Amino acid sequence: MTSSAPHALQESEERFRQLFELAPVGLALTESDGHFLAVNRHWIQLFGYALEDLPHTERWWECAYPDPAYREEARATWSRARAAITERNGEIEPAEYIVTGKDGRQRHVLIGGAMIGDNVLTSYSDVTAQREARAQLEALNQSLEARVEERTRDLRQAIADLTLAQHELVRSEKLASLGALVAGVAHELNTPIGNAVMVASTLSDQRKRFETAVTEGLRRSALESFLRELRETSEMIEHNLRRAAELITSFKQVAVDQSSYQRRTFGVAETLHELRMTLNPSLRRAGVTLIEDVPPELRMDSYPGPLS
Repeated sequence: MTSSAPHALQESEERFRQLFELAPVGLALTESDGHFLAVNRHWIQLFGYALEDLPHTERWWECAYPDPAYREEARATWSRARAAITERNGEIEPAEYIVTGKDGRQRHVLIGGAMIGDNVLTSYSDVTAQREARAQLEALNQSLEARVEERTRDLRQAIADLTLAQHELVRSEKLASLGALVAGVAHELNTPIGNAVMVASTLSDQRKRFETAVTEGLRRSALESFLRELRETSEMIEHNLRRAAELITSFKQVAVDQSSYQRRTFGVAETLHELRMTLNPSLRRAGVTLIEDVPPELRMDSYPGPLS
């Protein structure tokens, strides 16, 4: 038993050295007076410094935090965490710091640690990519929300304009039939606008879930899932808004033609297509199928209103 104890201790120390060196995060072991005892491979890759570059933590503070004001702030945060070690059973509460590497690049690093005897084992996890991804997604969300809000505002204004046009057209016996068309188009617009609003609400819920995932620790699967959902919802919103815009454009042209009876050059296929888009709600209710069979190159110099 006595002869095997040193051997077991040696094996334990060797396993610790292997785990220390091959850990997937940066690790540094320092004495209580601040001298570095060891740093692992990942730590060197992360910051670019070797053990001989930083014999003492004072040098580390100067290199890693070159801005004096931020350095004092970071040291105060670290000191508070060190002071609370006894309350956390020897663990140093992790906190995020902006660390400057040897190449001058700044990284967002989650730094924590634990007491190993009289020494301090500090861990360094690079969360720069998650930070950048979150910033990009927030910017994308804001841009998308602004676009949806703008399109929704335009569409609501268009509906208001169409409703006003309905009241005006009903007063005119000549254009009384357009009143039904306006009502049909307004009803038709409710579907794509309602879909767009519903998808925008879903996107907001997805964003909240993603923010929660980022706070709890972003995983690649969560990021890929959010990007896939974001792409799908964006396409659905764009599709519904394009559909609504096409309906409004078609109706506006038909209304102008029938109200003005002005002579102009127009494509017959395009004019009939706009008319069909406007009549679709009424045609469906009547069980009528309207088939367009007009050469696309056919053009007329005539009156599109009476033709419609």
